[in-house]
Amino acid sequence: MGSFLYTLFVLIIMNDNTTFVKSTFWNYCLIPIVFYIIREATYQIDSLNPATSLAFQVFSGIKNDNWAPLQQYYLYIIGPIIGAIGSGVFYNYFYTPLLIRWKAKK
Repeated sequence: MGSFLYTLFVLIIMNDNTTFVKSTFWNYCLIPIVFYIIREATYQIDSLNPATSLAFQVFSGIKNDNWAPLQQYYLYIIGPIIGAIGSGVFYNYFYTPLLIRWKAKK
């Protein structure tokens, strides 16, 4: 979910037709701020960084002597890829056409 939200925001803000901030300076300032917000919002759910997720699972396995969560580690690698592809599909096929339709009604 975090990768989906982050890449969707980057797609929206970096395209001249869909950005809501017209200054390039503010676009580049908003990207790390939104990254931090999304990372904090999805901290307990998932991680945006597969290496961080692996570290959490390894240390949890050492601390609790429970290595079962590492059996699904492939999800931490595949999940961000699916999220990024999903945000691209959402942006191209849903967000942009709806925004064009909404601007046409104004």
